[in-house]
Amino acid sequence: MKAAIQVIQHEGLIRSIALPPDFTPSPASADADSDLFRFWYSSWFSGCPGPVSPEWFDWSELSVFQSSILQALQKVPFGKVLSYKQLAVLAGHPRSIRAVASVLALNPFPLVYPCHRVIYSDLRCGVYSRIPDNPVKKRILLREGVVFTTEDLVSSVSVWDGVDGR
Repeated sequence: MKAAIQVIQHEGLIRSIALPPDFTPSPASADADSDLFRFWYSSWFSGCPGPVSPEWFDWSELSVFQSSILQALQKVPFGKVLSYKQLAVLAGHPRSIRAVASVLALNPFPLVYPCHRVIYSDLRCGVYSRIPDNPVKKRILLREGVVFTTEDLVSSVSVWDGVDGR
C-alpha cells in the first residue's frame, strides 16, 4: 500500500499537509486524521472540490505576503493552470514573481492551496516540492483534467484566462 497524505494539526487547525514523494492521486491517499481534509480530498478526487475555509488552517507561521499568495491560488479553477507571473498579478504583487515562486516552494498546504496549478510561462510544468520536473505535479494536473501536448507541455486550452500578465 502506498503512503498516505499526512495532515499535521495543532489545536484543531491544519498546520501542514505532506504528500508522499511518490504521490499518485487515489481514493486511499486521504487516510489522514483530519475529517475536514478527508472530506475535501474526496470531493477533489471526484472532480468537484468543495469550498475551502481559511479558518481550517493555522496561518500563524506565514507572513501576510505568503498568506496573500496562497489565498490567490484559491481563485484558480480546478483543471486550469496559470504562470508564476499571472499569480503574482492576481495576488496584487506584479513585480514579485521570484518571491511568489519561493512561497509556493514552501507551501504548507499543497493540493488544498493548489500550487501545482502554477507553471512556467513557456507551458512547462516546472517545479513541485522543490524538485524540477517532478512527475507528481503532472499526475496531479492530469487528475484535474489538465491537457498536455505531445511535447509534454501544458496545452494552452488548460491555461486560465482569468488574469493578465502571461
